[in-house]
Amino acid sequence: MARLTNRQKQEIFSTCYGINPKTLQVDSVSVTKDGRLFRHGIGVPYHIHLIPKGATAQSEIAIVYELEDVIEIPMLLWNNDHHKTRVDELRARAAAMRAERDTGKI
Repeated sequence: MARLTNRQKQEIFSTCYGINPKTLQVDSVSVTKDGRLFRHGIGVPYHIHLIPKGATAQSEIAIVYELEDVIEIPMLLWNNDHHKTRVDELRARAAAMRAERDTGKI
């Protein structure tokens, strides 16, 4: 098997989505082919984390970024309606958690 170039190693393999318990928003983290977690965005500091041998991307995201209900979607299947529905369900769950938190404060 041919070796991957540096550019191919840094190619995004999948994207994970999870609920941030502090903001109750859905955050995303990209996973590269060489086993790195990559996170950036509006209001989110740029951060790269190497996945240790034997660990899964989902478990590392739960530990490092403290996200809950993490789901992973391979980039090849992103346009699949089932996976879009899973992300929408996660966003709906986060919205319900925000509504529950807001009604509890009143």
